[in-house]
Amino acid sequence: MTDEPGERIEPQSAAPSWTETGVKAVLALIPGVGGAIETVVADVAARRRERAREMAESAAREAGGADALLDAVGRNERVADLFLAAGSAAQRTALAWKRRAMGRVVGRAAADDAFVDDSELLSRALSDLDGPEFGLLSRMASDQGGQ
Repeated sequence: MTDEPGERIEPQSAAPSWTETGVKAVLALIPGVGGAIETVVADVAARRRERAREMAESAAREAGGADALLDAVGRNERVADLFLAAGSAAQRTALAWKRRAMGRVVGRAAADDAFVDDSELLSRALSDLDGPEFGLLSRMASDQGGQ
């Protein structure tokens, strides 16, 4: 792996997690609908992994490459916690720009320890706000601009 800013972080394994395997096994036992539900669960899990990957790619670009990001995660526990929290939040949001923004916040902290405090605050704010809240903030800002 190189430190090229545009490089992609490829998954290490395509094998499902033990949790996914357990869920599939239980769903397969449900007569009539188990297979359909199993498909939905598998597709949702795949989308969530893709969302986390999108955040990680953004973080790697901001940090100066995947190797730089992984080095920072390995040497600074706060950056590691920030990375994990952002990955979890990225999985829960349908907003692509928010996933990329969370990645940039993590990447900035990974690139320079001086940004860790601010990055933790920004990450928490981004994690707690989603579409409706951003819409309200946008409307409030527009209303304030006209007064």
